[in-house]
Amino acid sequence: MEVNEHPDAIAQKQSSVWPWFAFWVVAMLIVAGVGLLAGVAENAPPVFWVRTLLLAVALPTLIWTDLRTFRLPDAITLPLVVAGLMLSIFDGRGGVLLSIAGAVTGY
Repeated sequence: MEVNEHPDAIAQKQSSVWPWFAFWVVAMLIVAGVGLLAGVAENAPPVFWVRTLLLAVALPTLIWTDLRTFRLPDAITLPLVVAGLMLSIFDGRGGVLLSIAGAVTGY
C-alpha cells in the first residue's frame, strides 16, 4: 500500500479480487463435477482422477487470464502440455506419437 493512496482506491483493489475468486470456484466445481460424472460413468482408473483434478484447477485460471489479458501464460500451459504427454504415456492406450504431434502442433 502506498502512503498517499486514497482509501477508495484501496477498497476497489480489494473488491476486484472477489469476482475472480467466485468465478474460479464456480468454474472449478463445474469442471470437477463433469469429470466426476464422467469418471463414475466409465469406472475410471486413478489416472483419470489426477487428470480431472489438474484440469479443475488449471482451466478456470486459464479462462480468467485469457478473458482479462487475451494471453495464456506459459507458466500454466507448458506444465499442462508436459502433464498431458506424461499421462498419455502412462495411460496405456497407445497413441503416444499422436499425443506428441498434437502437443507440437498446438504449441
